Amino acid sequence: MRCVLRPAATVPLTCEADAASARFELQSGEHAEFEFGNQEDARIGAVATETCFEETINYWRRWSKKSN
Repeated sequence: MRCVLRPAATVPLTCEADAASARFELQSGEHAEFEFGNQEDARIGAVATETCFEETINYWRRWSKKSN
């Protein structure tokens, strides 16, 4: 079984064969977001990096509270 990841970014991506690449410059204070997920994950196309990051942080905080 082959695992297929769908890339998304806030900068233009070039996808060829089995590779994705981007060439860009950031100014001070700017940022670029990159996400990779399965093809069915609707959040990936929406580039919901901040939401996914917050969900991950909250998960690990809840998990670590259980270990005390």
